[in-house]
Amino acid sequence: MAKTKKTIVSLSPDDMDRIQRRNNAMELIRDKDYEIIKADLKDDICTFKYCILEGVGAGRVHSVNDSIHISEPQLRKAFEKFKVHMAVISGAFADSQIEIDDIDKFHEHDITELFTVTGFEVHGTEDDPKIKLVGNKYVSVSRGRIDIKTHKVPMDNLGGYQWYYELKQAADDACMEVALYKEGYYEPLPEDEEEDADQTKMNLFGGDQPAITDNEFETGKV
Repeated sequence: MAKTKKTIVSLSPDDMDRIQRRNNAMELIRDKDYEIIKADLKDDICTFKYCILEGVGAGRVHSVNDSIHISEPQLRKAFEKFKVHMAVISGAFADSQIEIDDIDKFHEHDITELFTVTGFEVHGTEDDPKIKLVGNKYVSVSRGRIDIKTHKVPMDNLGGYQWYYELKQAADDACMEVALYKEGYYEPLPEDEEEDADQTKMNLFGGDQPAITDNEFETGKV
């Protein structure tokens, strides 16, 4: 009887640290009392909005626009899953007379690669979910990119979009990755940059009062 060879996977300290940080963030979002309703990804840095679902402040929307942290690959890949949907919704495949039998086969299609999705907005309710995609498309004629924003696309079988199930999965994955980002799953800053980030905080009141950022000070939102 032939012996089965065992494959030993060796993880670097950075890999172990990344796994631990993701596990920690997963624990924090397990019973989260908020939902991600909007996110944008620029230069691999994520800004987002979330809505409190229950308890004190239920219904309030909070914006996080001052992040300095680089996203992990999983978040960037989650955004990339939207590209094929933007291509389909914008009519790019139909215009090229390409029939899609399985959208998952077209994630790396040449037409899909013309598109970039930089943001999304979730609308509606749990029973009537919708999503708006924001991004751009490369146009060879002008050798540039044109901005694209879709309408609110229904993510159920009543809305008319054929690939609503796959779109809903992509939206759920993206929202989860943004929530993990919110809870600290992002690439750690180099020590010198971490110190610079700390120095942007000022405490004008002393004692145990919370510090404010330079942006809050300049805008008067203290």
